[in-house]
Amino acid sequence: MVLGKYRMRLTDAMRPAADWQGLGLLAFALAAWNLCGFGGMPSFAVYPEKMIALNAIPFAVGQLKAVMALFILGWIFTVLGLRRAAQVVR
Repeated sequence: MVLGKYRMRLTDAMRPAADWQGLGLLAFALAAWNLCGFGGMPSFAVYPEKMIALNAIPFAVGQLKAVMALFILGWIFTVLGLRRAAQVVR
């Protein structure tokens, strides 16, 4: 894994910063995955007629809430990682 090799080359003080940033990247990846599910199967948001016919609107709303939460977590983890890295550099 690329992140694992990168992390092993870091100093002990910088590893927590890389961990926070890795969590941020994971949250962004999960948000992208859920966006694909929102647009295509199972929400079918790209096809509104199909979404209404299958009564997928409640699922689509829940999926967008999850995407919003994942984006927020992604930014929080990324900022925490950058803050930690800045503290180590000082």
